[in-house]
Amino acid sequence: MKAIQSLLSKSFSGSKRITLLQQTKDLLESKERDTTLPTGVEEIDDHFAGGLKTKRLFVFGGRPGLGKSIMAEQIAINIALAGGHVLYFSSEMSSLELAQRYLSATHKIPLDDIMNGIYPEDVNSPELLDNLEIIDKGDISPMEIVAQAKSLNL
Repeated sequence: MKAIQSLLSKSFSGSKRITLLQQTKDLLESKERDTTLPTGVEEIDDHFAGGLKTKRLFVFGGRPGLGKSIMAEQIAINIALAGGHVLYFSSEMSSLELAQRYLSATHKIPLDDIMNGIYPEDVNSPELLDNLEIIDKGDISPMEIVAQAKSLNL
């Protein structure tokens, strides 16, 4: 019970209590708008009113083998190439595997060749994406994800 109380106190520390009516009034007065980052995937952009909203956590779920990781990686790369800052959590693939897929996709090199260290002589360094950070920890908790995201200070 103490562990739950501790978790709850951490979860809600720094949060404020406000009525929905007051929040709505504040929103209308401030005319604040969310920043939208197009994903480069038309169906997702259409579904999410133009793209993903900043400062939000998006989790892609589904059965194995449906392409979640490939889709999430492509969205992350597209947003980073457009100048957005991406914090990418991978519970299945290492940062090395993600880098191999990125190099394969950007240079049209078969993934098997890259995994075996076979590269054409004319391969240049891929476009540097220092605004796409990868955390490849399989057992990361939701609280750790929140802490990592807050550490970015965006």
